[in-house]
Amino acid sequence: MKYNLLLSSINIDEHVSISKPINMKIKNVLIFSCLLTLTMFTAFATGNQCSGIRSGIISFKGTMVKLDAAGIKILNQLSIDLNNNPSCNAVISGNGVSSKVMQQQSWNRVNAVINFLVEKKGIDRERFIFMYGGNGDEAKVEFRAATEGEEGPNEVPPPFPHLRK
Repeated sequence: MKYNLLLSSINIDEHVSISKPINMKIKNVLIFSCLLTLTMFTAFATGNQCSGIRSGIISFKGTMVKLDAAGIKILNQLSIDLNNNPSCNAVISGNGVSSKVMQQQSWNRVNAVINFLVEKKGIDRERFIFMYGGNGDEAKVEFRAATEGEEGPNEVPPPFPHLRK
C-alpha cells in the first residue's frame, strides 16, 4: 500500500489531465494529499500512537530562564497535544555543554518548561523525560514525543546548584 501511494504521488502527471493555468495548484494539492495519506498510514502501520504530539523548540533570550509569550504559546499547544494523547510522554531537552554555567542554564530552562506544564497546565510530571546538557543551540529547549519504550528521569537534581538563578 505504501508503494502504491508513493507511485501515485510521483507519477501524477501521467494520470491527471487538466487545463494548464491551474495544473500546478491541483497537482500540488494531489501530491500533498498523497503524502499526507502516506504519513498517516506510516504512523498507523508502525504503531506510532504519539504522532499527535508535535515537536517544537522554545527559544530563550540571553541568560533568561523565564518563558516569554512566544514560549508560552508553544507550550500551550504542547499541553493540548499531551491532553489529546494521554498515553504519550514527551522528551524535554536543553542544550549547553560549553561550561558549568551553561549546563546549569540548560537544566534551569528544561526545569522551567516542565514546571510550567505541570503547574500551569496540570500535566503529570511522570509524562516527561528530563534531559539537559545536550549539544546544540544553548538558547533553545527542544521537545518531542517519546518513542515507544523510551524512558528517562522526569526530575533531575541540578548539576551545579550554587549556579542556580
